Amino acid sequence: MGKQQKRRSQIKKTEFVSRRSQAVPFFNLANQLTLLRILLTILIVIGYFIKDTVPYLKDELKIGNWHLSNYYQFVLYVFIIAAITDWFDGWVARKFHLYTPAGAFLDAIADKILLNIVLILLTDAKIVPVYVLIIVLCRDFIVDSLRLTLAYQQIIIKGPIYQFGRVKTTIFFIVVVFLIVFNCQTLNYSFASWQNQLLLLPTYCATVYTVVVGVIYFLYAGKKTHER
Repeated sequence: MGKQQKRRSQIKKTEFVSRRSQAVPFFNLANQLTLLRILLTILIVIGYFIKDTVPYLKDELKIGNWHLSNYYQFVLYVFIIAAITDWFDGWVARKFHLYTPAGAFLDAIADKILLNIVLILLTDAKIVPVYVLIIVLCRDFIVDSLRLTLAYQQIIIKGPIYQFGRVKTTIFFIVVVFLIVFNCQTLNYSFASWQNQLLLLPTYCATVYTVVVGVIYFLYAGKKTHER
């Protein structure tokens, strides 16, 4: 009996959210900021493929032994702006009651696109180890599959589980900024050197954390599915 009441309560809550979200236009300010994040990611990719053909992008800022090309300065600024939109679109959605399930899903996808694309580019540039990229991509694929399964069953991820995911995203935003500014290329270290391994230590820690969060998602999904 308790499970049936809980089920009816969940259905009523889902129907309420659905009715409220139908009154919110899809192209609201919050979702526009999310779409802007995707467009900024596209700019980063375009710059990556033309950086060796545009003289300005090949120029460097040098301070002692440290140097950073204009392209990676561009990536740094665009990435920070994109990360700010990730915080700001959520704030706008909550402040002005612009939340929609489609907008929340798009926000998560935009985060994945931004972070994973930049990690792919940094891996191709021999800044991030390939195995780190593989672990992150596999983890995201599994977690996104679980989230879609839960969404199909009308189960909303919230509370500590949701916050774990947000912390993971924030940590990786910080790690990517660090990787862009301080890496084996900007400091003239070899990729396999111990100095570079020290530089990659935050990346390794963030990777371990994202795997742990993935396991938590997996256990949470299993528990919720069993309860139904």
